[in-house]
Amino acid sequence: MPRAILFDLDGTLVDTRAASWQLFAETNRAFALGIDSQEAFFKAFEGNFFDSLARLVPDPKRAADAKAHFMALLRTRYNPAVIPGMVDVVRALAPQCTLAVLSTNGIEAIRRVLVGAGIATCFSHVFSSRARRRRCGASSPTSATRRTGSARPPTRTAWMPASCRRRRWCS
Repeated sequence: MPRAILFDLDGTLVDTRAASWQLFAETNRAFALGIDSQEAFFKAFEGNFFDSLARLVPDPKRAADAKAHFMALLRTRYNPAVIPGMVDVVRALAPQCTLAVLSTNGIEAIRRVLVGAGIATCFSHVFSSRARRRRCGASSPTSATRRTGSARPPTRTAWMPASCRRRRWCS
């Protein structure tokens, strides 16, 4: 058994695509972006979301407003379904090794997903790229390495549930 396992939240633990479309549909309606189906959403955003949005909405102000709207929805309401069987996998692994999860979502969304699934106490470390950029000014591991001389993310990017500090198993 490995000493630690790192899970990617989006697409591994949860069904990101459907939940993202549900929230983006609201942004689409608010800004009349013309992406009127889940299939069109997936096709339009196959690559980097922000690059694709800039291509779809050539007006920088309107694109920025649409981005801010969507990001606010992700931060406050993103709550995708857990992929069937993953809660059992996490609970089975938690007593055996250290579990960590990472996501490009904000820490608020990650916490909401893990708590909602009843597995927050199974993870001893949670890494959010949003927190690293906001708190540390690093936009990528490369810039963090240039700044700190270490490829390890700064420790303040991790959220450790209080219950994990007290015990090493899932309840």
